[in-house]
Amino acid sequence: MPEFASTLDSGTALMESADWCYLAPGAGAEDIAAKVREFYAPFFEPAIEIVSGTWGRIVLTSVVARSFRYWRDEQFLLFWAGTLEHLTDPQRLCAAVTGMLDDDQVLANLSGQFAGVAIHTPTGRYGVFSDHLSTIPVFCGPSVAGAQVCATHADLAARLSTPAATIDDVSLVELLVKRRPTFPYTLYRDVEQLGPGTVAYRTTPQQNIETRRYWRLPSRSGTQETGDTAIALRERFVDVVGRRLASAQRVGILLSGGADSRMVLAATPGPVEKHCFTFGEGSNIESETAERIARSQGVPWHFCQRSPTHYLDQIEPVTRLIGYQYEALQPHTFGIAQRHGFADYDWIAGGWFADTYLRAWYMPKQHAPLGKYGQPRRPEADPVSEFWAEFTAPEYLAPEYRQALAERWAEHFRWIESEFDDNHAEWAQIWPVTQHPHLAGHHGSRRMYRAFEPFMDHQLLAIAAQAPARARIDGSLFRQMARPLLKPTRGIPHADGSIPYHGPWVNVPVKFAMRKIRRVQRKRRSDSGTPSGSWPSWPSLVGSQSMADALARHRACMDRLTPLFDPSIETPLEALGTKERFRLLQLAVLQKHLN
Repeated sequence: MPEFASTLDSGTALMESADWCYLAPGAGAEDIAAKVREFYAPFFEPAIEIVSGTWGRIVLTSVVARSFRYWRDEQFLLFWAGTLEHLTDPQRLCAAVTGMLDDDQVLANLSGQFAGVAIHTPTGRYGVFSDHLSTIPVFCGPSVAGAQVCATHADLAARLSTPAATIDDVSLVELLVKRRPTFPYTLYRDVEQLGPGTVAYRTTPQQNIETRRYWRLPSRSGTQETGDTAIALRERFVDVVGRRLASAQRVGILLSGGADSRMVLAATPGPVEKHCFTFGEGSNIESETAERIARSQGVPWHFCQRSPTHYLDQIEPVTRLIGYQYEALQPHTFGIAQRHGFADYDWIAGGWFADTYLRAWYMPKQHAPLGKYGQPRRPEADPVSEFWAEFTAPEYLAPEYRQALAERWAEHFRWIESEFDDNHAEWAQIWPVTQHPHLAGHHGSRRMYRAFEPFMDHQLLAIAAQAPARARIDGSLFRQMARPLLKPTRGIPHADGSIPYHGPWVNVPVKFAMRKIRRVQRKRRSDSGTPSGSWPSWPSLVGSQSMADALARHRACMDRLTPLFDPSIETPLEALGTKERFRLLQLAVLQKHLN
């Protein structure tokens, strides 16, 4: 049986690396354990626990944990994936989730990235809940309204349903061109995503699921001044990092040569034993900058070497880990985490999503003449037109799929317009957060170790959403927020040549000079065969013999994907961009697994 947790410390971040799948009474496959092992084989030997009663079954799976934790009392069972914080009254939470108590505040007060399920054992009432941003999605089938199976892993939800869910070809195409299906769709026709900040419950087996939103983002930007917003962001960020890491003994920090991760390092409480990690194929400007940052703060630094074929080698196991509907190139720590013992740390902290939320990475922007040297950019005059220029299905797809994608994207954009008063072209790409193509990295991390991403805090996003859009685009909001945290390393340039502590008046001339110097450094590295950056050369990898061999191994499966392409395209592979070819290979791997 799973580990019994009769009491929960409300001051503790309750982390559970497992995935859960709830099967209503009479629903789902019988040979559950065999189906789960078959899915993960031969790459993982998952731990599996099944908790059952008259209320149904809960299947717990993990590729790293050997035991599981949940909470129960005389009336309720509570299971979760991810990290629950601020859980002061689990019984009240369970009552709210199962629709027995009208109290959205108990859900809204939670923090962390989580997805949970609660069961009232005497009556069989159950409910599932997503976190505020849907960072750990909840997948429901055959639909949210009629769900008999709910899970945190889309493929397991599909495989454990009876009959098993079938592939949605439109989502298959969307994975190829946009790296993930659009919310609320999934890779499967009969499985949907639960919305962000949402609880869904069924009071009797005969009734449809009822849903309600317990939390929403502010709908309008520009309601707070930039300076006030920056102060609120910094205070929240320091509080989030300090609260999570204060009781830790040993913490790993994924340190780049940029500003975001050095802020995490600066905010980490002093008494905690810290270790910094940087990845790359070899020593490069990014790693050398990260090493300088770590050494300047007296923190041990570790370089994690990555093979030139790292991303190609990991496609098959990573797709099982994160789910086939997400891009397998995103979990950058796979393999590295195992070799460097990330699971042995209390937390592994990173700096993901600061660009997205605080610097409007996905907001259409005007070109700046000196943009590559750090000149601030301005909002695009017609951001919606720019969005649709980007969200136009490529000509290499079959006409019916181009039309289906256009309808799906238009449907999502209309929903975004109902959620927000402005900045629709930005929100359509990142809301809910399952829209973000890089979230797949977190799906991998949280299943391998205790991952902590402070910039994914929902209150940080809520605060940033109220700032003027221009202040996020031109970097002034982030700069004012970050400056006190960047002061300890203000003498160390960013890997791109800028100095994060300073604004554009300093950085434009500095970056102009540094780019000249870096160009010479890169030339010397190139001549010596040493990698100059932290990422591989994608075109070189696509053109490598390893890629050719992988494509040859999956040729038969790739041929089955031909109907996705326009009949006039004789060689679909040649029509694809660099990373699209990786995703086509990923689709071929899926075809192989299905067959």
